[in-house]
This record gives sequence, structure tokens and C-alpha cells, in this order.
Amino acid sequence: MAINLKGLLLCEPRLETQLALLVIHALFWNQWIVLSSKRIFEPWIDSKPWKDRWVQINRRTFKNSFFVEFKSEAEVFTFACAFIGILIQHAVGGFLCIPSAMGYVGAVVWAMAGHGALCEAGWELQDLAVRAWQLSFGGEDGKAKNPVALVIIMCIHHAMGLCMIIPMNIYHFSNASYHEFVFLLQFAAAVAMSAGNYGSTLDIETASGLFQMKISCTVTLLVMTYSRVVRYAMVGYSLASSLYEDDSPMMFCTGCLVLGLMGIMNTLMFVDAIGKFAKFMAMHYTETKAEDLRDAAAAINGVFRRQSTTHIPFFMTKSQKEWAKVRGAVKVMGALHGSQKKLQQGAREQTPGLEEPSGPKKMQ
Repeated sequence: MAINLKGLLLCEPRLETQLALLVIHALFWNQWIVLSSKRIFEPWIDSKPWKDRWVQINRRTFKNSFFVEFKSEAEVFTFACAFIGILIQHAVGGFLCIPSAMGYVGAVVWAMAGHGALCEAGWELQDLAVRAWQLSFGGEDGKAKNPVALVIIMCIHHAMGLCMIIPMNIYHFSNASYHEFVFLLQFAAAVAMSAGNYGSTLDIETASGLFQMKISCTVTLLVMTYSRVVRYAMVGYSLASSLYEDDSPMMFCTGCLVLGLMGIMNTLMFVDAIGKFAKFMAMHYTETKAEDLRDAAAAINGVFRRQSTTHIPFFMTKSQKEWAKVRGAVKVMGALHGSQKKLQQGAREQTPGLEEPSGPKKMQ
């Protein structure tokens, strides 16, 4: 049978239709990730005051949780911006599976879920193709964008989509457990990672920022626990049982292998969520205002700058320079104390009944 538009829209469970849809989704999501990253996310984030903090937190996350270390902040920035486009792809794919996961049935519902799964497989196919091209023909720049640890993790992650989605779309087209499984791996992950990404923009040195960070970490941990641990195990067991009952050793063995590989990814994400939750929940905001700290730091810094540029000759020794800085700081403290006394004196003059307390009277 020839491929036709209706078959593509209804995601027909035929090999030729599924392969055609896989290529279509790969091309679509490749363009979406490239264009959205360069034209939307990179310019927008570059204009934000929290850009540097966001990049640094992403860099630490990639290194500590996924053992991926980029050589420069520019590479981290590029990958993190592209990752936002990937999160949106995950959200769309998971959203298409919601009706079937909720128990609705019918050709349109199953077609939506099939397309949702192919969103993931298409992104994975184009991602592997792009990385293979960069490593083969991109020179040092291509290798810098693809650290060995990142390539290994991506291969493990992509194993599920590229090995199982097309066979499952053909032989288990209407399986609600399969559709819920896709939902858990895409939509729930998009929600949790979006919350974590938002947390990277917060200034935790403020009470509001720290409070929002705690909420973000809590949401991330709850969603990861449900989608990547508890429900993952339950639905994964149900799918493995279905494959076993089909009396297809190849599908069963491949499915179990993929479940195990994805379990490794889930463990990394879950441990990262626990670590961030424990870290930020233990933090407490001090009552000292951040503005006061900044003003004090600016005053001391100004003293040091003035001392170093005007009152400290170039030929003074290091110990003399340090002593001059200390004297300058003492002068500032004295000036502050004098200002305080002047304010108190002014208050007494404006309040006639207020007298300075006298010391003990002398004996006559």
C-alpha cells in the first residue's frame, strides 16, 4: 500500500507509514530546536540579568549529575538554550498522549498518542545524526560540543525511542499502558526540568528567591519520584508482561534492555533532584538586608580604592599599603560614629524636654 496523507495523519500502524513519519518528525524538530534556540532563547536569555547565574548552575548540573563537562561557558550557554527547545518538544509529545493515558479510546486518540511517541523518536534520530556529523566533520569545535560523557548518555537515552517506538506503534498501537509510559517520560519530565530550569534563574540571596527555589526543588522531586520511579516501575512491569505474553522473544528482550537503560537515566535524574532538594531546603535566609551588605561592601571598596590610588605612593611596601587601607577603614568608621552623634544631638535640640543623662553627683 502507498503512503497517503490520511495514513500519515492517523499514524497508521504500518512500517512504511511509521518510517515516513519518523523522518518527518526528525526534520521538523531539528528545525524547531535550531531556529528557536538561535532566534528566541539565546537572544532572550542573553538580555536577562540572571544569565551568568543560569549558565553557571547549568554547568554545575551537567558536570555533577551527568558527568558532562564543557570546555567553555559559551558551549554551556548554547547547549542549555537548545535544551529549552528540547523540553518543549517533550511537552508536546507528552501532551498528545494524555487522552489515551486517561482512558479514552478511538482512532484519533491512538493516532495522537502515536504522533506523541514519534515526537520523541524523531528528535532522537535527528540528534544522533547531528552529533555524528559534528564529530565526523566539525573538527575541534564539533568535538567540543560533544564531550564523551554527553555522547554516551545521549546514546543510552535514545535507545528507547529508536529501538521500541516504531515496533510498539505497529504492534501495540492501542495499548494505553504504552501511551502512559510515553507520557511519563516526556510530559512529566518536561514539567520537572522546566521547574529546575526556572530555579536556575533565581537569586537565592533574597528571601523571595530562596523561597521560590525551595518550591521549584519540591515540584521537581515530587514529579521525578512519581514519573521516573514509582509509576515508571509499575507501567514498565505492565509493558514487559504484555511483551512476554505476545510470545515474541525479540520484542521482550529488547524491551527489557531498553527499560534497564532508561532506568539508569532515571536514577541520575532522581539523584540530582534529591541532591538539590536537600541542599536548598537546608538553607535559611538571614534577616540582614542584602542592600545593607552591598552598601557596606561598596563603602569599604571605595575606601580601599581611594587609598590605593591617591594616598598610597607607588613605592610603598606591601605592609605599608595594607596598613594604610586599615587606617582608611578606621577613618570611615569614625566618620560614621560622628554622624550618629550629630543625629542624636539634633534630636535633643528639637526636643527641649530631652536631656542627656548626667553622671553620679559629686559629694558636697
